[in-house]
Amino acid sequence: MVEKVKINDLSVIYDNGDGVKNVDLSINQGEILTLLGPSGCGKTTILRAIGGFNKATAGEIIIDNNNVTDLSPENRPTGMVFQSYNLWPHMTVYENLAFGLKLRKINKKEIKKQITEILSLVRMPGVEKKFPNQLSGGQQQRVAIARSLLLRPEVLLLDEPFSALDAKIRQEMRSEIKRIKQNLDLTIVFVTHDQEEAMSISDRIVVMDKGVIAQVGTPHEIYDKPASKYVASFIGTMNFSENDDGSVIATRPEDISIGNENDYEYKATIKEIMLIGHYAIITLDLYNNKELQAYIARSEVSKYNIDDKVSFNITKQQVYAEM
Repeated sequence: MVEKVKINDLSVIYDNGDGVKNVDLSINQGEILTLLGPSGCGKTTILRAIGGFNKATAGEIIIDNNNVTDLSPENRPTGMVFQSYNLWPHMTVYENLAFGLKLRKINKKEIKKQITEILSLVRMPGVEKKFPNQLSGGQQQRVAIARSLLLRPEVLLLDEPFSALDAKIRQEMRSEIKRIKQNLDLTIVFVTHDQEEAMSISDRIVVMDKGVIAQVGTPHEIYDKPASKYVASFIGTMNFSENDDGSVIATRPEDISIGNENDYEYKATIKEIMLIGHYAIITLDLYNNKELQAYIARSEVSKYNIDDKVSFNITKQQVYAEM
């Protein structure tokens, strides 16, 4: 792996004391690294620091072995795409895209060539004469991404770029970002609070918690081996209970097998059945004021009814020391 970005002991502290502290992070060439966490956890603070929009209180940011910590955004090899698109409404798509190239003194013929190529890359040929308000949200975001890509950034920074889009368009845009990354061998830093989005788009995920990194890993590592109860609770659905030693036991719903009343050791009553597309969520009442959620295939739903006495088995679980 070739290291593209290196963040050393970075702190960005705001006047109210919030921010991030002592962050160390390495980002590889050609990967999509996602900063994931709830509002206020520090993910956007790190992203904006990489782009030069947040001044570092301490530490340094290295891109391609060059220290960019004190450089302004326009002097960094980064491109930023914001949640709000930031397209100029009084300019056509062509004018929006050409603006940054004109500032770089690129001639008109080359500007036209590059704009034609980039619109083809983002699958929007022929929209040069349209204004932003004539485009859908997804199309506007593609134009915003194209505008950043025209400036040939070494690192593309995406700040919750799909949060204003509907579910179907979000899914399409995720696929588009992965395709563009592959075509250009781009390094992308992506910010989201949506765990499904992070799992689907990322090569690696950085889970943030109150200004510090809780865990870094591949989507599989984060999901299958969460490093703490916090990470376990943030990624996917998790059942939590307490054992006799006071430790926390975490179990995924898909790791619970349900059978007839005498099939397994543990007994329960079905409290609720909720059909979710190709699977169903079954809520089990364990007789001790505790509940577990389990997933079953859609084809199995007809076997069970609310108030049925059943048994279950747990195939995999993790234990955490913290309460």
